[in-house]
Amino acid sequence: MSVKMPKPVSKTELSRLYTRLAIDTHHRLDNSTAEGQARLDLLHRFFDACANLYGTMTLWHAWELFQHVEPELTAKKKILRKDFFSFAEIVRVEKHAYAIMLLPDLYEEETSISIQDAELVHRMLIYPNIWGLNEYYKLLSYQDDKPCVVPAHDVFYAYADPNYFWETPEARSLRFFLANLHVAPNAKTTAPDGTPLCGKALSEVVFWTKDDHWEYDDYKAAWRKKAVAEEANRPYLQRIMEKIQRGILLSFVCDQFSYYVELLEEAGIQFTKPQFEAFANRLCELNNHSHLWSNCGGQPVEMYDGLDNAELDAAALMKTMQLDPDGYYRNPVLSRITPKKNEDGQDGTIRKQYAVSANFLHDKRRKVCYNRRGKHTNSLDKGGTPHAAYPIPCCTH
Repeated sequence: MSVKMPKPVSKTELSRLYTRLAIDTHHRLDNSTAEGQARLDLLHRFFDACANLYGTMTLWHAWELFQHVEPELTAKKKILRKDFFSFAEIVRVEKHAYAIMLLPDLYEEETSISIQDAELVHRMLIYPNIWGLNEYYKLLSYQDDKPCVVPAHDVFYAYADPNYFWETPEARSLRFFLANLHVAPNAKTTAPDGTPLCGKALSEVVFWTKDDHWEYDDYKAAWRKKAVAEEANRPYLQRIMEKIQRGILLSFVCDQFSYYVELLEEAGIQFTKPQFEAFANRLCELNNHSHLWSNCGGQPVEMYDGLDNAELDAAALMKTMQLDPDGYYRNPVLSRITPKKNEDGQDGTIRKQYAVSANFLHDKRRKVCYNRRGKHTNSLDKGGTPHAAYPIPCCTH
């Protein structure tokens, strides 16, 4: 299924839309006044925080969450429900780390193009290639009916900054550990300019992996080669950290732990047993204290009993690896795998498996989607205040 993404509009068109918004909201959301601009900034931060904390969320649920987070603004009618959805119409055609997706963009059989039925989806869940919305469907199956966890007010808005993920004590501990790993003295790895990397700290390393070289050689278009080169020439530590962050948020750290180790080994890092244990422990601590998308923003260490909370155990994680006789941990199985290519250069077996998985999750998600919207419809038909599709705990963390 190809992904139909909303296209950003020009600055001139955006200016016109915001002028129209000011008029339609009776200047409650007016970027020409200090008070109106402050409310617009707050809404932008709110949408960013939702994307970074939850990964995906229906806009109706986002509105209910906004009432919970900003009760004074909504109770005093400083921002109305129609203002919220009119704002969402505009950010849909702006460029953000998230996308506002209408139901037909997500499900082929859906026809509603109402902004109130739309979903906020982090772009990390969207691929423009064959993978499409596979990660999005997978995340929804993980979230299932878990309650939405709302952090304290200041922590909630801190997540409007995508880099805040790495500002917790557990994240800083892992980042410090990784930054101070050193390439082995006998390593044969080199930087893109041919300079040997042996003895360098990981924080100083720029390195092209086998996959980087494969992609660069495989692509024919100059712009694609340029994109691969720009990615590969970024600091290697940053690239590793981004992969770890993605794995934690999407709850496949356990499946990809050996992959992280392989990437580090490929650059010339050799793990001793104490280093390996420290890496596993720090990674598990970060996972267990992070607000996971799969937990609807909940931290595994604080999730309710009886829920699959995605908590990791370092001892179990280390069992996925093997200790060599020379005292280093490696993954000999992964290092020997060379994916077979079909005619278009893709791994056909993996693609086929993902396609089956995506269809299954697509069907499961449709049921969940209808259930959520059904709750809203029932409450509105009775004339009451629509209740949260995901229950919001009274206590905040």
